[in-house]
Amino acid sequence: AGTPYVAPFTGKVVKIYKETDENIKKNKGAGHFIEMKMDGAPLYAKFCHLQNFPANMYNARITRGVKMNAKVGNTGGSTGPHNHFELNYKIQTGSYKNQYIHLDASKFQEAANKFNGTTAEFVKSKEFSNYLETIKNDYQKKIVNNEVNKEQGRKLKDRIKRIKNVQEQLKKEGKWK
Repeated sequence: AGTPYVAPFTGKVVKIYKETDENIKKNKGAGHFIEMKMDGAPLYAKFCHLQNFPANMYNARITRGVKMNAKVGNTGGSTGPHNHFELNYKIQTGSYKNQYIHLDASKFQEAANKFNGTTAEFVKSKEFSNYLETIKNDYQKKIVNNEVNKEQGRKLKDRIKRIKNVQEQLKKEGKWK
């Protein structure tokens, strides 16, 4: 606990959330968290269960690779201090408008590192759509092979729909290179 997070990309802090007894259920146990939006792309990073952070982080500009004034903690529904970092791609069109698809942070970074360009360019590329296709296929395989229960299967089907929506959005906007 207490280790500072390092910014995964350049962007701005768009949400800060200090957990209180009144709003624990609202964010499903995320505890204290901040959310950061990437410059030039609808990609958001959420850092959960933070030990603490200053209130003046809201609207702060943060550069990729810089240690942030937010530290790993154990707030919310956490069973112990851990690095809870999420990446979410905001869907901008269709029936899922203003919703997110959750991206595995380590797999996303691995795919982005193989791309010859910035992370913002990656999330607008054909390679990003291919990365989403891999995730979608993994979800479909789990459903077909009965590796998940009924509720998990329902959630995976919803995620598959969201991924298809993002792929259609990228194609329609001509953002594939």
